[in-house]
Amino acid sequence: MESQAIENLSDAELEALAARAQEMLKVRQGQKRQEAIEQARSILEAVGLTFRDAEQMAERERKRNPVVKPQHRQGARFVNPANPEQSWTAGKGRKPKWLTELEAKGEAPEAS
Repeated sequence: MESQAIENLSDAELEALAARAQEMLKVRQGQKRQEAIEQARSILEAVGLTFRDAEQMAERERKRNPVVKPQHRQGARFVNPANPEQSWTAGKGRKPKWLTELEAKGEAPEAS
C-alpha cells in the first residue's frame, strides 16, 4: 500500500488496518513457530530422540552446570592518609569531608 493511500484513510480505517495487520502478524508468528517445532521434531527423530528426551537432557545439563550469579562487589575503599582510622567505601553514602578536601587539592588517596 502506498503512503499516500494510507494518509488518505480515515482514523477508523487506519485502526481497522492496524488491527488486521496485528492479526496477520500473530497468524504468521504461529505458522513460523509451528514450522520450527516440526523442524526440531524431524531433527530429533533423525537421531532417535523425542522432545521429552531433549528436555530431560537439558534438565540434567542445567543441574550439572547451574547458573552462577555474580557476587556483588563493594566499591573501592579509601583511607585518609592523615588519619588511617578514617576510611570510606565508595558507593556508601556521601564522600567524607576529608576526601573532598584531598580531591580539591589534587591529592586523592589511592583506593585499597
